[in-house]
Amino acid sequence: MLRTAAHERSSFREKRVSELFSSALSIPPAAPGADIIILESGTKVLIAHRRLYAGDHGRFFVGVVDDYDDGIARIEGYTWIHDGYDGTFNRKSDKRTKIVPIISGSVIVYELPASLDIEDFIIETVGNGTMARDNHEFEMDLSEGRISGSGEIPRDQAG
Repeated sequence: MLRTAAHERSSFREKRVSELFSSALSIPPAAPGADIIILESGTKVLIAHRRLYAGDHGRFFVGVVDDYDDGIARIEGYTWIHDGYDGTFNRKSDKRTKIVPIISGSVIVYELPASLDIEDFIIETVGNGTMARDNHEFEMDLSEGRISGSGEIPRDQAG
């Protein structure tokens, strides 16, 4: 095959871009003998995807960590979708296993209590806020529009 100068320049650029990305994304190894584990198998978590645009709605995933290694977690659980029509959050009916790059910076990970029952977990719109609950003792304010500590969202205002 005949190689042109343009083809060689293109190959050089692709190689250089690949080198830049791989060095930018590399994470320095832990010190020898150090065991750094952030999440353990069986940990219950709520994953909140960072909003990228002004009109983005919250996207959530709640589940149990199956495995975790070097900043990447395999989590089995449920996806929660925001319904833009009526403002509610709906759980997808099927359980999913997601591979979540915890170190990417595109998600926020909340560790949930071990006693939480994932099957009873709900996300609901309450007044102008968003609450995560398990219909037992657990309650977590996921609202972004209110100043923290500006008042409690009463349980009887479920929308």
